[in-house]
Amino acid sequence: MEGKLLRSGELARLAGVSTDLLRHYERIGIMPRPERTLSGYRQYPAITLDRVHAVRRSLMLGFFLAGAGAHLRDKGPRWRALPKGAKSRRGEASPS
Repeated sequence: MEGKLLRSGELARLAGVSTDLLRHYERIGIMPRPERTLSGYRQYPAITLDRVHAVRRSLMLGFFLAGAGAHLRDKGPRWRALPKGAKSRRGEASPS
């Protein structure tokens, strides 16, 4: 899927989220604004699927969306894990 562009509906289906959630992530800066077709459709790079999965996993582990978002914005497309010492909702620090 390297180099492939996904429309928002296809990305949402593959990630198991809604297109509204993708637009929310875009608005708050967790995902960069995607390119658009001439007719206005959003086109996300396939790597964005990994990014959405990472955010969803972080939330399931109890991390705040703002903290995960700040880390992802700093790393751009080459993120890997939450920063060392990131706080979860339970107040526990990330071991990474």
